[in-house]
Amino acid sequence: MSKVKITIDGKEILAEKDSILLEAARENGFNIPSFCHDPRLKPFGACRQCLVEIEGARGLVQACGAKVSEGMVVRTNTDKVMGVRRLGLELLLAEHNGDCVGPCQLACPAEVDIQGFVAHIANGHIQEAAKLIREKIPLPSSVGRVCPGFCEKECRRNLVDDPVSICALKRFAGDFGNVDGRPYVPPVKKDTGKQVAVIGGGPAGLAAAYYLALAGHRVSIFEAAPQLGGMMRYGIPEYRLPKAILDREIEVITDLCRNVFLNKALGRDFSLQGLKQMGFDAVFIGIGSWANQSLQLPGEDLTGVYSGIQFLREVASRQPIKVGNKVVVIGGGNVAMDAARTSIRLGAKEVTVVYRRTQEQMPANHHEIAQALEEGIKFQMLTAPVGFVGEQGSVTSLKCIKMQLGEPDASGRRRPVPVEGSEFEIPTDMVIIAIGQKLDKNSLLGSEEIVLNRRGNIDGNIQYQFKLGIKNAESDYQVLLNEINDGSIKGLLVVGDSAGLDSQLFKHGVKTVVISPYLPKDINADVILPGAMYAETNGSVTNVEGKVQRLQAALRPLAGKENWEILIELAQAFSKQVNYSNQEEIYKEVLNQFLKR
Repeated sequence: MSKVKITIDGKEILAEKDSILLEAARENGFNIPSFCHDPRLKPFGACRQCLVEIEGARGLVQACGAKVSEGMVVRTNTDKVMGVRRLGLELLLAEHNGDCVGPCQLACPAEVDIQGFVAHIANGHIQEAAKLIREKIPLPSSVGRVCPGFCEKECRRNLVDDPVSICALKRFAGDFGNVDGRPYVPPVKKDTGKQVAVIGGGPAGLAAAYYLALAGHRVSIFEAAPQLGGMMRYGIPEYRLPKAILDREIEVITDLCRNVFLNKALGRDFSLQGLKQMGFDAVFIGIGSWANQSLQLPGEDLTGVYSGIQFLREVASRQPIKVGNKVVVIGGGNVAMDAARTSIRLGAKEVTVVYRRTQEQMPANHHEIAQALEEGIKFQMLTAPVGFVGEQGSVTSLKCIKMQLGEPDASGRRRPVPVEGSEFEIPTDMVIIAIGQKLDKNSLLGSEEIVLNRRGNIDGNIQYQFKLGIKNAESDYQVLLNEINDGSIKGLLVVGDSAGLDSQLFKHGVKTVVISPYLPKDINADVILPGAMYAETNGSVTNVEGKVQRLQAALRPLAGKENWEILIELAQAFSKQVNYSNQEEIYKEVLNQFLKR
């Protein structure tokens, strides 16, 4: 067969006359994407991924069906070509709805089958919709009323007009999808004989209790407050979540449990060790974040200055609160909106929300912001508090400074910076601080085995820390040293700042690996890796695969052959023969060795 000259992306090549353009291009090193799998289907490929521009042709041409001819000029990566390929790929994915997870479900933290339950409702099968939702969420009526709606932000209907009202449909299924007048409960599996203590009766604890009980375990809930519900009861106002609805759903869960203990707080009435002595095989901790983030500003201790959580909790508990005539709420989240709107309902004549960024950057739900504005609440944007002014021990005004947006910060949002000389005061007789929450460390008294991460929250890796005997060496140095001396710790992994600890830790014959950007000169470790800070990797994880990912991240500064050799050395430090074909297997082996020890 004769050869002809053609030009692809400016390069002249020789190809067999009448050969298929796609094959000719690939033979000469041009990568044109295609999903074609059967040569007999060339004219009907229709994946639209191999489309190219050919001079003189009307529109784009499929390379899998076009034949090579003399002088053909082909362009494979123009903007038009890439745009049509992208559209074709989206259409292909849209056709494979049995294989592809919808963007709404991907955005849902609970991974609810949203397309499934919406389809059930559309077909009039309300009970089936409720059953499907309860596979992931045991409180659909409550969650449907207060859900932040991450799913709706990703709904593909946004490309047309507005998203499907997923949260409202979830609420509808929860309210009306009952069986014989009661919410559907799946069959409980055979009794396992295992006892589980669930500490905390909020949404996390209730969900854990529900699914553990369905799995056949004997569940006991320990709740510090007089009633179950946690932040749903004491942090979300009645107008958003009627407590009668919440009580109805909680009753379904408590009916599955062996015991419910109210007014019993971890750190005050019992400890983890005490629960173990009571015979519990496992403990779930879901105590919530009930401490308010402080502004650390002068005058914060004045009478009339509340935290958002404290204010909402006292209102929910029906404690008497004297709301001021002029209320200022600091913050831009849902708690701030709840506090502001609750103040209006309690009789405040003027409520102002102070936020240091713009309204578009507020983390609160858009409908909460819109409803707050409709209720007459004022918004003071690009304003930051700098102090509280008071007379005779009570707050009289909030001292503020104007802000302007500067360069983007780590979140991608432009960072607010103060405007010099723009200080001013807002007269007020009540200030509510709603800038975030944190763990109340008093709840952990007597449970020293619970390890906190650098943000002050319970470390999600605690199950591995129990297995490995790894502790927070900076705060438990003497305990760690004692356990090394008595032989109860067989292996030591020292990461990040901890590598600068006293060298005594490394002189007791314990297999030791150090991963740190700061390498002490006097340590005697088996393996020393100049890796990244462990805390800089992606958060806490609770499984072996996640531990592998974090170790990979810590070792990422090492590259090429050196990285490979150090990994082998790391595996050999555990007296393990290394016969693996790739780095991932060695990573896993290293972690498995740590987990075994």
